[in-house]
Formats: sequence, structure tokens, C-alpha cells
Amino acid sequence: MKRKISLFILIIIILTFAVGISACKSNKTNSESIIIIFDGDIENGYQSIDLSKISKIEYSYKEDNEDVKGQGWDLEPILETLKMHSNENYLLITSASDGVSAKIDANLTDKLYIYQDSDGLICTKGPKYPRCTGIKNISEITVIAKDSSEILNNIESTPNYKSKFQSYVNYGIKILTPLKTDLKTFGSAKLNLFSLSAENEMLGNLADKYLINKTLSVDSFTGRSNNIAYLENGDIVLNSDNLGLSWKQGKLFLEGKDSPILGFTTNVTKTILDAYSEMKKSIDNDEKVMLIIPDGFSWIQAQDFEADLDILKASLAKSYVTSTNRAISPVALASILTGKTPFVTKINFAEGESRAVLKPQAEDIFEYATKKDKKVKYIEGSGNLIITSVEPKYSLNDNAVYQNTKQAITSGDDLIVTHFHEIDDINHEYGANSSEAKSKCIEIDSYIKDLKNQFSGKIIIVPDHGHIPLIDEDNKNYGDHGYFDYQDMYVPYFIFN
Repeated sequence: MKRKISLFILIIIILTFAVGISACKSNKTNSESIIIIFDGDIENGYQSIDLSKISKIEYSYKEDNEDVKGQGWDLEPILETLKMHSNENYLLITSASDGVSAKIDANLTDKLYIYQDSDGLICTKGPKYPRCTGIKNISEITVIAKDSSEILNNIESTPNYKSKFQSYVNYGIKILTPLKTDLKTFGSAKLNLFSLSAENEMLGNLADKYLINKTLSVDSFTGRSNNIAYLENGDIVLNSDNLGLSWKQGKLFLEGKDSPILGFTTNVTKTILDAYSEMKKSIDNDEKVMLIIPDGFSWIQAQDFEADLDILKASLAKSYVTSTNRAISPVALASILTGKTPFVTKINFAEGESRAVLKPQAEDIFEYATKKDKKVKYIEGSGNLIITSVEPKYSLNDNAVYQNTKQAITSGDDLIVTHFHEIDDINHEYGANSSEAKSKCIEIDSYIKDLKNQFSGKIIIVPDHGHIPLIDEDNKNYGDHGYFDYQDMYVPYFIFN
């Protein structure tokens, strides 16, 4: 009998302990984070908010003549915690399950609530808004500026020109042409992925129904053809016109790629990487080839100084091409000499990051030519920017680069790569549109003209990047590059046989 009682007590204790564990698990579940994503035209373009740290409110409303009561979060005070890029905004509330979305005025004229349903899904409800605002299983709430020109005007009015170009990255997707840089803000970029299904009104409150458009292509997004997509990881995707676009965590993504899009260059089919394949073609055909890199010489300078140049004039260019992201010398040079993107070479530097001298993670053109038993010569300035498979011939200045290149021609080298630096130096100091820059371009043009006359073979001329004219706080002209702007991305590309 005592054993039966003891066994009964033991069972009771075990059951009590199990119930206690279950209660603890239940409490833990209730205390878990409830994350909702806000993106679009807000600071940094993306922000996650933990609703479990915000007090719920009770709400009630009538639906089909019945009283409905619930608990949730008032959307308006949450919005007030976000730093928006525009004073006038819309909200696009997207659904993760069926692609149905509602776009409403962010200056809410009535209450809009966020709540969890019985399945734990985050949903929205606007009792006095059209039914399309009642969305189940929402994925994100996007802030969209009603007039994105307000954002662009704020950027353009930035007194510090350098900060203006940096602002573009935080505000949206850049779309470049050879003549200008456009910006599609993150909010308007996401809205482009949706199409209006119906316009709705209820009690004077507007809320439009939107459906996700799964077929939006790059050329439809940019409104231009011959698009090249640049990704944040340094990858470059040519011929991207017909590739699809998608949206994830506040960024735009290209079909088949897992890195966000930084921007697009348009009206262009080639990049500076094409110089590698052109050199390789000459080597394979037993043709002598010389690559000349006039550092920092932009497409704009080739146009503006046309009348004063003999070789580097825009009218003689085979085409314009675009640089790498970032458009800075070590990054671009590694891609020119390997034919690979910065994503492959692993040579890329964030703004302000110390630039180490690195070896590209890809075979360079010197290694390829040497395997073909070709004589090669690499003529650099006073120091090297990357580690190559051959030791450069260093030069104190551009005149010395010119003299060393003439010697390489005389010695009969099959592949010559020569790098002039001083256009870039002058552009930095005085600005790319200065008289000093013009004089330096004319000087380097004369060197190249003489080298062209002496060399029997193919000559490829491609700058590593262009230059942006800037003005500092003291109203002094200077220049810089590496901001994915049309002025530093588009450069001339010459081929002379």
C-alpha cells in the first residue's frame, strides 16, 4: 500500500514539474521578439523594430455591424521614431504570402494598427480605411516619398560637395548615363516592383491596392538600354537589360545574385575589363601589344579638351567604357590587368579604408603572356599599387615613364603596360576642369602620340577611372573619385592598330 502511495506521489510530482516546464516555455514564447521591418526612404534605408518592447493598446471597432475588440500597436507613434528623408510620405504595407499590398498616406487621418493573429502572424488593420489595409502576414512596411525630388534637392543643396556624392549611396539606387547621375530613391525603387490594382476610399480615407509585379526587368526599371549592373560586393553584371529584379531587406537584388545592387551604368556595353581580353587576343595572334593607362583621364576631359589633343580626343575613341566600383586606382588596375571584377580579384576598399598593396586573386596578363613565351615589360610610376607577377620598372615622374616606355619599344618587348599618373595627381589638386588639368592632359597626349608613332603593333589606351570636380569649404577647386558618379565612372577607350 505504501509503495502504491509513493508511486502515486511520484507521478504527481513529475506531472507538476512537466506543467511547470510547459508554463515556462509558454512564458518564454510570449517574451520572444516580434520583429517588423521598415524600409524605403528612411535613414539608412532599412530598420527593424521589436514590437515586444513597445506597449500594446486596446482597440475596438465595428465590422459588419458587430463590435470587434483587440490588442495591438498603434502605427503612428512607431512611425514618429523613424528618421524619414521626406516630410510627405506614403506607406506601402506588403504581404509576405500573396503579394497583395496597400499604399496609404503616411500622414494618417485615422488609426492603423499592427497586431498578432491567433497563429502569431503580424498583421495590420485600419478600421476606417478600405479593406486592402487589412493585410495578413506582413513582411515589410515601406516609407515612400510622395515627391522624391524633395530628397534629390536636399542632396543637391548640400554645401559640402563630397558629402553630396556620399549621400547618394544611403538614399537609393544610382542610374548613370555619360551625361548625368540620376537617383531612384529606395522607396520609389521598391514601388516600381508593384503595380496598381485598385483605388479605394472609405470614410474619406484613401488606400490603394497594389500587386507585386514579378516580371520587372532592369531596362524597365532604369528606362534605358545597355545596362550594366554594379553590385555592392564589387561584382559587375554585363548585358543585364532583361534580368529580373527583386526586393529583400531594404535593398534591390538582381536575378540570381545574392549581393544588393549599388547602381547601373547605362548606354554602355563594355567596361575597362575589356582591355584584358583585347591584350589576350593580340598575344594569341602573336601580335605586339601596348596598354597605356592615363590615370584619372575622364570621358568628359576627352570631350572638353578635344580641340587641343591629338590622340586622347573623344572623336578618336573606339567607345566610352565604365570603370569598377570603387573607381579608384588599385581596384581598377587589378581588374584591367586580370580581366576580373573586384569581387573576384578581392581588391576593393571602402571609403576611408587604408589601401594595402595586394596581389589579385586571379592570373594577370603578364603571367598569361609569359606562359606564351612573350617578353613583357611593366612600367610604373614611383610606386606600385598592386602586386603583379612581374616586377615593374619604376619611374620618378611621367616623363620618366615616357622614356622607359620608349626603351621597352626599342628592346622589342611583346607586351608593354605603361602607367601615367600625373593627370590624376593634377585632377586631385586643381580639379578635372582646371587649366592645370588641361595642360597636363596635353602633355601626356604628346607622350602617347610619340609612343604610338614608334610602336609597331596594337595600342590600347584606357584610363582606370575618371574624376569629379569638387569645391572645398574654402571655395577651392579640387577633385576626387570613387563615388559611382558619371564623371568618375565613364572613361574613353582607344584601340590603334
